[in-house]
Order: sequence, then C-alpha cells, then structure tokens
Amino acid sequence: MNPNLTTTFEQLTLAVKSNSDQSVKGIDSALQIIAQEADPISVAVLLLSLDDQFQFDEGMFSIIRTAEMFDDKSYVSGFLTAIPHLTKAAPKWASIVLMRILNSDETKKELIRALISSNQDAKKAVENLCNMINEQSTDFLSKTVAVHVATR
Repeated sequence: MNPNLTTTFEQLTLAVKSNSDQSVKGIDSALQIIAQEADPISVAVLLLSLDDQFQFDEGMFSIIRTAEMFDDKSYVSGFLTAIPHLTKAAPKWASIVLMRILNSDETKKELIRALISSNQDAKKAVENLCNMINEQSTDFLSKTVAVHVATR
C-alpha cells in the first residue's frame, strides 16, 4: 500500500474513533482519496473500519459504498479477508454488508465462487452471518441457501 493511502486510512480511523458530529466530514474526505487511489487492498481495510458504536450511520454507509465501488472480485476478496474479524468487531455492519452482497445477483455469484476456495475462518464467519440473518427474518432465506452450501 502506498504511503499516501496509509496516511489516508489513518485519517479515516481517527475520524471513526472520534465519533463526533465532525466525523462524517472526515470520513467523506478520506474516502474521496481512497476511491481515487482505487487500490483493491483498500476493500478489506475499509470494511474493517466499520464500527457498531459509531453514532452516525451515514458515515458507515459511505464506507460501505466506497468498498462497493470496486469490481466484484476485488470486493468479495476484501470482504472474505475482513469478515472473520468484522463479525466479532462490528457484527451489525458485517450483517448489513452481507445482506447488500446477497441483494446483488452478480456479487452473490462471486461470493459463492470465492467461498468454495476460501479459508475455514472466512467460511465459518459467513456461515454464522447467514444464520444470524435468517434468525432475524426469513426474508433472506432463499438468498442465503447457496451461500450457506458454499461454506461447506
């Protein structure tokens, strides 16, 4: 990762940790630079920036939308890298990210393809998230079946 991107991620982290009314501005400023750099390694780092304690949902959704700007292969790869930690650190946002993936047919297909060769930690985290989503509502049941099978 280039030094400019590293510094920008540090700024993003500080904005999220400050959790103030100025945080969203700081997040959006950092995300502009991250989006311009378009480095696929950014996806995992972006997703790991999500925080269930952050008071301003628009800041977290801005982070997710920036991660979603990457092609499906890069996005899913970053998601699978981040998800074992993200499910523990920010389970609310982890489930939101997975639900958004499930709502996109192309991204869901890429997730299923990538899960087959993923490590056990990623598979287990996705399986647990699918179960959590299905326990909250059966609305996603039809969308999680194939993903659930791919975790086996």
